[in-house]
Amino acid sequence: MPLALMSLTWGLFHISWLFVCVGIGAFALLNKKRIRSVLCLLLAVVLVVSWYGKNAIVFDSFSASSWGGMNLFKIVTLRIPGKVRSAWIKEGVISELGKFPPFRSPDTYLKYYPDTPMTGIPLLDEISYSTGFPNYHHLVIIEASKQHLLDAVQMILQSPDQYMRTIIRSAYIFFHSASDYKHVWQVRVPIDELDTTWNRLFYGQWQKGETFAELGSAFLLDHVAWWLVTGYVFAFVASFLYLWKNRASIAISSRLILILFMLWNILFVSMAGIMLDIGENNRFRFVIDPFLFLLVVFFLQRLFSPASKTNFLTHVE
Repeated sequence: MPLALMSLTWGLFHISWLFVCVGIGAFALLNKKRIRSVLCLLLAVVLVVSWYGKNAIVFDSFSASSWGGMNLFKIVTLRIPGKVRSAWIKEGVISELGKFPPFRSPDTYLKYYPDTPMTGIPLLDEISYSTGFPNYHHLVIIEASKQHLLDAVQMILQSPDQYMRTIIRSAYIFFHSASDYKHVWQVRVPIDELDTTWNRLFYGQWQKGETFAELGSAFLLDHVAWWLVTGYVFAFVASFLYLWKNRASIAISSRLILILFMLWNILFVSMAGIMLDIGENNRFRFVIDPFLFLLVVFFLQRLFSPASKTNFLTHVE
């Protein structure tokens, strides 16, 4: 059930992530003939599929979030000038929404989707909150996000090189401390020195505090979390080699299954965080740092252990 809660609490953990997690668990349990445990695990899938199905019936959207298309549109359009998009609109490559940045106020989208029904539910009908901030739960956001997704895909096909350059920029942001994000600068002021010390010791990131403009225009080596980069390379290479060398034992080894599960989570969050959004990619990574830390410690321990120094990739349960 914790897997289902993750999938239903944060749209980042898409149902595809859940299917693989459950598949890994079911593979291990079936080989141990724990059929009842497999059935309990499948309840997580039933719960999430039911929730996605409810959204498909009520909102015509088989998903847990209506923002996915806008997130992708944001990263795709970062390096595509407005003049280029305007030309594509005239050519019919993308829709009229292509001229707007994503996450506009609902009243902007209502001009293009005037038939959006009123539901009588304030959260789905109100243009903004009492604070004046746009209400991104408005019903029109669903249709706008779908169109942004279609436009984003078309722009990737039209200009894949620009998308790849943006992904490189996104990866640069990803390998920053999770606390190095402009919108939380004021929050971290009381522990600023501790935060800086932690970043330097744990992440290998010497400086912090780039603005969004700086993040989008320069690569500053002293702002990169180098211990994190090194940990990624070491953990992925060691994990893949370890799993491959001991592949015959995966079905019966709890340790190998756990490594496979952690590796899948690190890979999924990393790919989703880098390829589908830009601006706060490093904050996505915060949830997988513990897995990365455990893998690094595990393989370092084996590497320097006298018992396994002859071949630290040899698996012993």
